[in-house]
Amino acid sequence: MVVPGPVTAGQVSFLLGIIPIFIAWIYSEWLEYRSHIDINLPELGNETNKEDDRALLLEGGLSKSASAKQSTSSIKTILIRFLTMDESFLLEHRAALRAMSEFGGILFYFYICDRTDVFADSTKSYSRDLFLFLFILVIIVSAMTSLKKHQDKSSFSGKPLLYLNRHQTEEWKGWMQVLFLMYHYFAATEIYNAIRMFIAAYVWMTGFGNFSYYYIRKDFSVARFAQMMWRLNFFVAFACIVLNNDYMLYYICPMHTLFTLMVYGALGIGNKYNEKLFLCVNSWLGKITLETYISQFHIWLRSNMSNGQPKWLLCLIPDIESLVLFHLRMQISCRLFELTNTLKSLFIPTRDNRQLLYNFLAGAAISACLYFIAFILVQIIT
Repeated sequence: MVVPGPVTAGQVSFLLGIIPIFIAWIYSEWLEYRSHIDINLPELGNETNKEDDRALLLEGGLSKSASAKQSTSSIKTILIRFLTMDESFLLEHRAALRAMSEFGGILFYFYICDRTDVFADSTKSYSRDLFLFLFILVIIVSAMTSLKKHQDKSSFSGKPLLYLNRHQTEEWKGWMQVLFLMYHYFAATEIYNAIRMFIAAYVWMTGFGNFSYYYIRKDFSVARFAQMMWRLNFFVAFACIVLNNDYMLYYICPMHTLFTLMVYGALGIGNKYNEKLFLCVNSWLGKITLETYISQFHIWLRSNMSNGQPKWLLCLIPDIESLVLFHLRMQISCRLFELTNTLKSLFIPTRDNRQLLYNFLAGAAISACLYFIAFILVQIIT
């Protein structure tokens, strides 16, 4: 049952804008249709390039001359021609009117589905077998129908990009998107932690893609920046307006926007120093991110139970515990980082695969023996 909400000013303004556009688009389509069936239709202009424009418009695209006119015409002139339903103007911009009308229609469909009782709703049900079956089926069908070999090469060396090329990262996003949809559709709460990891990976790939573009192309122009912001926020802005939602409800968009701004700021401001300067403190913090993230749950915050969320703060010294614990956590994290690397060099040889296998088997055997002994002792004690 839909809970009706008040009509907002944003929704009304959207309707006031989209209805005239929709009417103009319908009229432009009728004009185009009439031009095909009425051979005696008076010419709309005497310019020789008008016929070229008309031919291109038949294919549903904007002509070059129309684009030029659009860029040179004043906003006032455009509005007047639009409001007066100037036929030549509507024909020249038929493709743009169609795109805007379709966009508004999709948003209207969103509203019908989510804010009205036109369509019925049902409860979610989760079946692990069905979930896995559908996902494996998607894998098989995808592998059989769309497996391709890319030909991308590095802009620096000219060699093929074997890892983290554009095709692979896009595929990675695609697989995660499939799981996102299935997770929400089936309410598969048992893969919640995996979904959190996917979201983090998704955001990382956005930053990685932006970095790769700016680092290789060196294009820090305002146009490029505006295009990126448009890509990230145009649709979500209208979704917020039409559905009366908060921007943070679609948290992926603000996350992508934030990291895009960070990448653009880091590489764009003083970009001639990109390969020379860096912040030592942030670089050091970046190295021990894993340790600081894990340690915060146990030596800065506390949950007081297994698998619980850290709902409380650890208190050692009243009033100044935050500063003391922060410093202690950073020192411990740094030490954990050093110990991890030290043990890695001891147990993970870099060039001796046989020794690596021996170490793995020995570690597994020792761990199994210790677990077995501990299990027996616990059974005896309890």
